[in-house]
Amino acid sequence: CFSYHSSGHIAAGSADGSVFIWDTSSGEMVQTLDKSEHNQSSVIACNWTQFGLITSDKQGKVVTWK
Repeated sequence: CFSYHSSGHIAAGSADGSVFIWDTSSGEMVQTLDKSEHNQSSVIACNWTQFGLITSDKQGKVVTWK
């Protein structure tokens, strides 16, 4: 999955449960959200909201990253 934020960042979920944050202007990865804390399987959905980045993994676990 991937989700664009108006701040110029893209979140991309991975098969190993990690979420990567990319800066669209520089093309650089700026942050990795660690899978061990929240997602235990493939991230299949992600969306930026007013509450933060929300992800869901293949097992149905939903996480709000702030």
